[in-house]
Amino acid sequence: PFVNTDIMLSVAISAGLMAAIARISACAAGVRAATVAKPTSALVARMAATAGSDSVDGWWHAPLGPAAYPQLAASCAVWAHDLERRAGGALHFPAGAEFLGSHLFWGKCRPRPAPHEGVDLCEVCEPTSAGGAGEPRPLPAGFGLLAVADGVVVAVFEDFVGRTVVMRHDHERVLGLGDGETWPLHSLLAHVDLAEGIVPGASVLQASSVPIAALAASKTTVPPHVHLSLLAAPTSFPWASLGGWPDLLSFSARREVAFLEPPLMALPQPQQT
Repeated sequence: PFVNTDIMLSVAISAGLMAAIARISACAAGVRAATVAKPTSALVARMAATAGSDSVDGWWHAPLGPAAYPQLAASCAVWAHDLERRAGGALHFPAGAEFLGSHLFWGKCRPRPAPHEGVDLCEVCEPTSAGGAGEPRPLPAGFGLLAVADGVVVAVFEDFVGRTVVMRHDHERVLGLGDGETWPLHSLLAHVDLAEGIVPGASVLQASSVPIAALAASKTTVPPHVHLSLLAAPTSFPWASLGGWPDLLSFSARREVAFLEPPLMALPQPQQT
């Protein structure tokens, strides 16, 4: 929601995976860039003023690129391409849906109370007969969502549209800030209805064709969409007692959990098989 972080990780990565991550982090040949507005000058000024602490208007994001979490970044690309395949079009990100966006993407596009902590996925563009992109069309309520990566559910709570589910991915970690501990990575899907059995402790697999959630129908003017956030949090983080988004942002402001940028704004084309 609207309440809705590079530390190098020493891991062995195959040459093929490194190539995929390079394509995710750079807009080069074979990379399709999403259309988004640049941050406003006021937001840029706020970001510059807090650059030394990596805090942005009360919550904390670690300025790590996909090279710091290559496995999860690659999983995000697979997840997004699967969504595009099932939706029949390429993801389109209206201004305000991007990470650190300064305003809402719907209605009157009012300013957000704080920069956006994730990416909102709400529209796709069907390809035209000429090979271009057509007009954006919304993802419908009920559209199924797979797990972003293999992991385990650690928290479920209500949000202003539906529910939020947080999954921990133990196969990859980043170095925690200040304590020398490595922190496991997490993905968060918000504004969804959850499938049966998606409760804390449940294991999830990205390769499964069974959705773990679906876009929730909004009772307000907010269009159906899924908010994706990536997080790093210590193993001891108290997910079981988390009260919701306000609590999560408070932990982030105290540097007890760090938001990471979801690498979805420029995706590599899927490899042909």
